[in-house]
Amino acid sequence: MNKYYLLLFIFFICCFCACNKDKPNSGLFDATAFVGSNDGKLYAVDLQAGSKKWEFATGMGIFSSPQVYNSKVYCGSGDSRLYALDVVTGAKQWEFKTGNGISSNFTIADGVVYVGSYDFKVYALDAQTGVKKWEFATGSYIQSTPAISGGVLYIGGTDQKLYAIDISTGLQKWALTVGGSVTSSPAVANGLVFIGCADQKLYAVDAATGEKKWEYLTGGRIDSDPKVQNGVVYIGSRDKKLYALNALDGSKKWELLTGGEFFAAPAIKDNVLYAGCSDKKLYAIDLASGSTKWTYTGNDIIGGPLVTNNFLYAGCWDNSLYTFDISSGKGTKKFTSAGAIYTAPAILMSDGTIINSN
Repeated sequence: MNKYYLLLFIFFICCFCACNKDKPNSGLFDATAFVGSNDGKLYAVDLQAGSKKWEFATGMGIFSSPQVYNSKVYCGSGDSRLYALDVVTGAKQWEFKTGNGISSNFTIADGVVYVGSYDFKVYALDAQTGVKKWEFATGSYIQSTPAISGGVLYIGGTDQKLYAIDISTGLQKWALTVGGSVTSSPAVANGLVFIGCADQKLYAVDAATGEKKWEYLTGGRIDSDPKVQNGVVYIGSRDKKLYALNALDGSKKWELLTGGEFFAAPAIKDNVLYAGCSDKKLYAIDLASGSTKWTYTGNDIIGGPLVTNNFLYAGCWDNSLYTFDISSGKGTKKFTSAGAIYTAPAILMSDGTIINSN
């Protein structure tokens, strides 16, 4: 190889490495993040360049995590509306107006969007058209995210109830009254529904009948969402602790004391739990032992984390979306908006794979 071709070869290698610095899995990388902000806008962010692809302005702050489904990105806003936007251009496809603000996350399943609102109602909407299929009235505002399992929607209400609703008809199957308001979102596993409550308890409830199976008392109200894996339920409390409980009987396996309260939902990947905390730390915790693998200290991580193959993304009080290497915990500010980012992003991978927060 002569000198000219050698230099040309080195040049292309250097260019390839520079362009793939955030692409550890050869050709596969995290391409676009969709993230909502308290500035009232939904942003599409190029994760390689850290630049804005497009933005869509709603009428109020966004506290609901966006989701991507069938070439659309969906977004709930404090302006009482759920929006469906073109995933490439950000052009509005449809909007649906509820009677009050939307601050909870929503769930999309089999072409239907299920969303709760501050107008005390849960809605089922056609994901393609936005046409309402049914609505269900509760006794107070909704901050809980619906969970769908076996043709049933489970959701908590601030009227101190956990509801089970038939997703075909919108009719109530059962409702369980608990000891406080429910802003936590349910998790369903092995015939049980797990839900946190303002009465400081985590409840395990029979998914078919609504019968309470067990409860576990923490030292603070529970606003965070439970996560279940391999027969263990994990929950953060405002008593500054993270708990691992046996999903069958509620017996404690371990607890981890931190320096702050837990509000946002944690994320689990490859036997590691990731959770943001009000002590301005992001924790990576070994599921088996409860030991801390690493922590990142910065501004309050207020958005629930979302994990891809190699990275974790989380929103922050400083108006920014951060990306973290899941092996080391090294954090990088990826994008900054004009308002705090309370939401977890939705990620579109370079191969078209979609990763939503729930």
